[in-house]
Amino acid sequence: MKTVPFFLALMAGALGAAEVDGLSLPWKSVRVSSPVQEIVAEVKVEEGVTVTKDQVLARLHDEKELAEHARSLKIVQKREFDSRVATALVADKITSKEKALEADIELQLARVDVELAQRKLEEKTIKAPLDGILVRKLKEVGESVDRVEQMFEIINIDQLYLQFYVDRKVAEALKPGQELAFWVTGEPAKRHQAVVDFVNPGADPASGLFRVKLLHVNKDHALKAGVQVTADFKTPGT
Repeated sequence: MKTVPFFLALMAGALGAAEVDGLSLPWKSVRVSSPVQEIVAEVKVEEGVTVTKDQVLARLHDEKELAEHARSLKIVQKREFDSRVATALVADKITSKEKALEADIELQLARVDVELAQRKLEEKTIKAPLDGILVRKLKEVGESVDRVEQMFEIINIDQLYLQFYVDRKVAEALKPGQELAFWVTGEPAKRHQAVVDFVNPGADPASGLFRVKLLHVNKDHALKAGVQVTADFKTPGT
């Protein structure tokens, strides 16, 4: 059977065709944004590199935050000394317990200030939220970035979602975990396997078709995201 063009995939699904065209999608895709407005001080990655979760992607100017953090640490040292002195004076019955309590409260507040300063400092370091491939870098050193403005895009293609739109009868026959054969459109000799991951219980209002997502373990990243694929919805397994 001749594979239908991608823009006719919905029609093929509507007619209950065995072979339906769809699209491969990344298993995960995230856009990494800045939590604050600042100037970019350093960019540590380039497009196309593989990154790991929590890897530093960029650093924003953080001189003020470093100074504030250092200052808050010094204040904690002072408050710790005051608390120890107050405790000793209470033990010697030289001062009241209320004074010692006040000193302890001041110490706890100083420690909270250290934590807040640390959080502000961490906001100036942009990290990868997941393992993947960095596919877009949108900022360079010296450029300004606004709060929640996108700086990087990362995708993970260790697995791929394959998305299709199919007829109601086809959708009703699919079961989670069911294996289906698929191939890159135009290359039916090179077949791969995917399993049914999700069948939308509601039809698309415009077409009346049901969105189906298959999941394929993409060993060695052999297949790419954004590629037109064709699946055989009447031939589970091999």
